[in-house]
Amino acid sequence: VLELLSIRDNKIYSVSEFIGKMVGLKKLYLQGNPIQTLPWQLGELSNLVDLLFDTNELRSPPPEVWSLGTAATVRFLKSVYAASETRRLDLSGMGLHTVPSIVATIPSLLELQ
Repeated sequence: VLELLSIRDNKIYSVSEFIGKMVGLKKLYLQGNPIQTLPWQLGELSNLVDLLFDTNELRSPPPEVWSLGTAATVRFLKSVYAASETRRLDLSGMGLHTVPSIVATIPSLLELQ
C-alpha cells in the first residue's frame, strides 16, 4: 500500500479526484506545482497526516484555511468530503470570510454552517 507520494516540481496543474482512492496514503508532497485547487476527495484519506503544497497559485481551500497549516487544511477537506455523503457541511471555526467555491461542487447539499 502506497504511504508516501511525492510529485514535487512536475508542473502539475491539478490533482485528480481519484487521489481519494489511495486509502493508505499518509504523506503527500505537491510543492513546486502550480496547483490551484486541492480536490475535496483528499478528505477520503483518513490516514493523511502530512500534506505539503505551495500556496502561490492555490485558490481552494481558501487562504484562511491553509494559512492555519496542514491539520486545518486536511480538516477542511475531510469536512467537505463528509458533506458529500451527509449533505451537511459545518465550516464553523475555520475563520472563513466568504463561502468557499468548493461548496458549489458538493452534490445535493442541504445544510451549511
